[in-house]
Amino acid sequence: MRTRVSVHIQPKGESFCCEKAGEKRLKILEYIKKNKEKLPDIKDILIILGGFMTGNGLYMIYPPAMWIICGAFITYLGWPKGR
Repeated sequence: MRTRVSVHIQPKGESFCCEKAGEKRLKILEYIKKNKEKLPDIKDILIILGGFMTGNGLYMIYPPAMWIICGAFITYLGWPKGR
């Protein structure tokens, strides 16, 4: 029985794939540190996902209720954070 062996020969001057991924991660982390106040909090993300799931469940039960509740939810999201 024969087995195949593949060898990856890397040209000079190119970095490994994992090194490129590491550099990309560092750039992302630097961006997050610089723009921390502009990015949404995990709490905001969970509230939005919960609203979508609630809307989907209401749509399965009674579609007009989904429009009413999701309209109120969108209004809540539009309010400033201090309220």
